[in-house]
Amino acid sequence: MVTGTFIGSVADAWGRKFCSVLYCVLYALACVTKHVNSYSVLMLGRLLGGAATSLLFSTFECWMVGEHRRCGFPDDLLRYMFGLMFFVQYLAAIGAGLLAQFAASSVPLTQVSDTVWYGGVTTPFDVSFVFLVAAIPFICYLWQENYGESSDETGGEGFAQIATSFQAGLRAMSSSYEVPLLGLAVASFESSMYAFVFNWTPALDSGSATTPPHGLIFSAFMMACMCGSSLFSLLDTKMQPVKVLIPICLAAASALGLVAVSLYTAYSELAIFLGFLAFEACVGAYFPCVSTVKSAVVPEQARAGVYNVYRVPLNLCVVLLLLADFELKDSFALCSALLVFAVFAVALIARRSE
Repeated sequence: MVTGTFIGSVADAWGRKFCSVLYCVLYALACVTKHVNSYSVLMLGRLLGGAATSLLFSTFECWMVGEHRRCGFPDDLLRYMFGLMFFVQYLAAIGAGLLAQFAASSVPLTQVSDTVWYGGVTTPFDVSFVFLVAAIPFICYLWQENYGESSDETGGEGFAQIATSFQAGLRAMSSSYEVPLLGLAVASFESSMYAFVFNWTPALDSGSATTPPHGLIFSAFMMACMCGSSLFSLLDTKMQPVKVLIPICLAAASALGLVAVSLYTAYSELAIFLGFLAFEACVGAYFPCVSTVKSAVVPEQARAGVYNVYRVPLNLCVVLLLLADFELKDSFALCSALLVFAVFAVALIARRSE
């Protein structure tokens, strides 16, 4: 939440290609720290991972939008690209989960010294390290650099340029009510999604006589996400994405509302599972849709900075939801209410666009 406020300005000032490489380096270092059983080293890893995550959720998308605009491609193609990107992302998530499980079970956890370990649960981080390092030369040699300021083709000049980029982000947030309103909608939807990530397992376990097959369930969730992203790609391009986002948020609110009702009344494992599948399908459609909306609403000169500012209320909502320690039924009811709020926020943006 702290690093995310400023890290996007670094991407706008120093270049999105550079910061994509920086993400790979930071997260690779974070993976290395998982081998050390030391609180200070693990905390350093979390700090590196937090900064890298902020880059992950803004820099790559901002680079693609900037490159798309630089090449003069039509907006309809950008919409298709987002749908394809998230479809492949969900497919990769399934493969990554299977690979991580195989890697963790292939090498037993072994102690090397008093604080250093390898194998077991650390092995997936080693696999991640390999992919991160392998991505660096592809980014370096296949990508062109782009920056927040379209007139600046040379990049930033130290920390003064970061401050300038951060100020541009603040100006963008105040230039139109659509920009912060979209941020509130993003925070509402995605905080509900992260709360779901923490709560879906105990929700399915709470009334089940046997332990559900969590791996298969996760794969089913990813398949639902793939279906959602594919459905968005197949929609008529004449439909405004901001108007498509309204029924997506409404359907997501209804799905988690079904889960909450099931937990408040007679427990129904089938109803909860179907509600979760419907919600994941909405998540699959949401990301390419909201990415298309953000590409139109957020000014290019401060895109990465604004995207990261969006994550501040998002992270705050997630932290509050977790610290409040709600019962499962109350948590899902609150998530459904947040999604209803997102519906109204997006509706106001859609009304302005008419």
